[in-house]
Amino acid sequence: MSSICKWSLSLVLTLLTGTELALATTSLTPSEEELNYSDAPIYLASCRWWQIFTDECNAADPRSGIKRNTPYIITPDRTKIRQQPPLVRWNAVEGITQYKIQVKGPDVQYTSDIVTDNAWQYPADLPLEPGITYTIMVIPQGQSCMQVGSELPCEGKFTVLTNQQSAQLEEDLVALPLFERSNPLKIASIYQKYELYADAIDALEKAISAGSNSREYNQFLGELYEQVGLYDLALDKYQEALRVAEEEKDVLVQAKLSAAMGELNFTRTDYKEAARWFEQAKTHLEQLVYDEEIEGLEQRINDALERVD
Repeated sequence: MSSICKWSLSLVLTLLTGTELALATTSLTPSEEELNYSDAPIYLASCRWWQIFTDECNAADPRSGIKRNTPYIITPDRTKIRQQPPLVRWNAVEGITQYKIQVKGPDVQYTSDIVTDNAWQYPADLPLEPGITYTIMVIPQGQSCMQVGSELPCEGKFTVLTNQQSAQLEEDLVALPLFERSNPLKIASIYQKYELYADAIDALEKAISAGSNSREYNQFLGELYEQVGLYDLALDKYQEALRVAEEEKDVLVQAKLSAAMGELNFTRTDYKEAARWFEQAKTHLEQLVYDEEIEGLEQRINDALERVD
């Protein structure tokens, strides 16, 4: 195993907590007890530094270069949904006040009336078949969707849970202890398990809107937005989580968030910014004397700087 892989695995394992630690290897340095910095779970996105040169991550994400002033779909996209009509939300385009929504599937070909908001409730009378994938497109009136990479920025796809998945989901939700059934982190974690990213995002966004602007909520949201390819929103949430971690003087979490933003900017090919965040993560780890992890970050800094124009 290369030094980069060893460093990456070591840093990931040191950032896992609870059940995740029980599933990881026991060669953890420092020990779990020494890492008792937080009882909250740390959620890892699917594409990180140890995968950055794999085929999975080299398949360029078309939404990594999408401009904020396009009607990209926030939810539901790249997600599964429960067997109920979803709320479709998209980025409001400056100067556009009217949209139409198109829905396509094996059993649906639908175009909405004019919508004047940047949210639209999927009609209850439109069929949603379990296990089927549907396409939604948000069309600004008087404009068209410009293609980015191999996809359209105004297009989203979602898949309805199968009947078996829906039953398993309900079992998991009911199995939660009563005092955790209103915990957005616990609920969102279960949704994430079933790839219900839209539901997980909605649960956490509602909690933040209600005043629970914690580091854990923003960090988890950053991971979820990254998983569905909304990198700008992911960076916004990571930044907010980092601000709270700085207030709490939690150096290890600051290192983790800085490294995450470095990897995300690397994926976006913003190598100069990636190097800056890797440097910041390295500075935090130096305070904790994580020598092997620091060595790995130094390599990632070099990787990023070699790509700066």
